[in-house]
Amino acid sequence: MQHARNIESEISAHGLSAVKSEMIEMDTGRIRIYFQGEGTPLVFLHSAACDNRQWRDISLNWSHHHQVVMPDLPGCGASDGFEADKWLTLENEANAIIAVADHLQQPFHLIGHSYGGAVALKSAMQLGPKLASLTLIEPTSFHLLGHGDRFEKAMLGQIDRFAASIEQAVMSGFDETAMMQFVDFWSGPGSWDKVPAAKRAALLPRAHKLPGDFGRLFNEDLRPADIAKLTVPTLVICGTQSPEPVRVLSRLIAKSIIHSRHRTIGWAGHMLPLTHRAQVNVLLEEHFALSKAALAA
Repeated sequence: MQHARNIESEISAHGLSAVKSEMIEMDTGRIRIYFQGEGTPLVFLHSAACDNRQWRDISLNWSHHHQVVMPDLPGCGASDGFEADKWLTLENEANAIIAVADHLQQPFHLIGHSYGGAVALKSAMQLGPKLASLTLIEPTSFHLLGHGDRFEKAMLGQIDRFAASIEQAVMSGFDETAMMQFVDFWSGPGSWDKVPAAKRAALLPRAHKLPGDFGRLFNEDLRPADIAKLTVPTLVICGTQSPEPVRVLSRLIAKSIIHSRHRTIGWAGHMLPLTHRAQVNVLLEEHFALSKAALAA
């Protein structure tokens, strides 16, 4: 098991309050965590090909009354990566979140989007009473589809073919093709062409991590029967315009977890934390309130 310790910190200005950055050390590498505000912690886990900055805008809505915690997942942002051929499941990502929990030393709300949602779900299995609530925004825990019905398994096949095309492009040295396929799948055809040139240039180096991310999602051994054991209040959020496999998966997860609610946001796609921030915040506020009431009952 990893051992977390603070090894450095820095302060940078962002918005109306300061963002504090700390590094914690694990047996498998260092994890950079960003903090903003004070109060009950809200831990936000970013999606694939992103880092903590995905949440910087949404943090401004919450940091007045909460401590917003935004780690860079392993291999992203300022956090260390894994040895490419060694880590084949989400276990080490989950260990990073457990290190964050040990660092916080109090119950917290865990929110994960996309790949971060898959990491949040895996982590929740080990966090127990450390979690005040769990929110999964279109989690990409695709391995669960393999334990579903024929239609759900067909959705896994669709994602498997998509992942194979990404891996082939990366292995062939066509990083831009891989990233274009990735962005267009999640945000709609032509989305990559609309990304500003500077942002495209920043995204391209992240293409090499995508095959490993898909591999961890496919090789994870968590089953629907396992997540059914979760007792933490859980909210699953999905956009009505998101790719069909992730919409089907969101329903499967919500159906499997007894203490869960499933909510959709109309006309929202996969990047709904960015495109529909206000609607997501309303659902989060309601969920946090209900979770607090359930704890007090």
